[in-house]
Amino acid sequence: MIQTAPANFSITSQLAEALTKYRNIAAFLGLVGLGTCVAGWVMDPTQFFRSYLVGYFFWFGISVGSLALLMVQHLTGGAWGMVIRRILEAGSRTLPYMAILFIPILFGVPNLYEWDDATKVAHDVILQKKALYLNAPFWIARVVIYFVIWNLLMYLLNKWSKQEDTEGGFKHAINMEKLSAPGIVIYVFTITFAVTDWVMSLTPHWFSTIFGFMTAVGEGLSTFAFSIAVLALLMSVPPMSQVVTKKHLHDLGKLMFAFVMLWAYMNFSQ
Repeated sequence: MIQTAPANFSITSQLAEALTKYRNIAAFLGLVGLGTCVAGWVMDPTQFFRSYLVGYFFWFGISVGSLALLMVQHLTGGAWGMVIRRILEAGSRTLPYMAILFIPILFGVPNLYEWDDATKVAHDVILQKKALYLNAPFWIARVVIYFVIWNLLMYLLNKWSKQEDTEGGFKHAINMEKLSAPGIVIYVFTITFAVTDWVMSLTPHWFSTIFGFMTAVGEGLSTFAFSIAVLALLMSVPPMSQVVTKKHLHDLGKLMFAFVMLWAYMNFSQ
């Protein structure tokens, strides 16, 4: 579905002030979190890596979920996506930072995963049978592959979106639509493998065929919640106050409710 670009509003002084305010608050909270992480690592490295993985995966889900919903929006069109498109694009652009923030987990592999303990592998038949897949070099290589794919999709979609604003026409909209079709499929496959590597392998004796889909739906749900919260903060100042209506929020609320139901169903099935 070919769609026109969202109106290219200039950033007003009110919006600039609001963005600066929220950016400063986020920076302060980030510094507090960084200090807490350092303290946690000093006191109990093993617990630090476990807690870090949980926190990381939550925020990573919103980052990669923004990319996924952005591709869905390019494929389906609709006013619901146009009002949060910039939020989704901004969210997807945090993926390079999420790649950097993954580095502590690389150092925590021996603390987190049984399959990296040679002693445990030697006495566990299941770990031995999984050793060809669950080993540190191949695991790290897959991490690199995932982030290269996600960042490539993010880069192209954001690049074409910016060109669409400056050049106009339908050329770049068509490119984004064509990329989003296989991009959604690629996202589902890569996130399934990623969550298997990063989360499911924490308990290598556990098996699940729905966990990847459940994760993808959960990321969509988290992204909708985050996008609606950001939209609610920004809609009080122009130009967002001139664009966003109650109908937009109702549409987003209905979509979020649908994701809640799907997420609950998958968890029940799990």
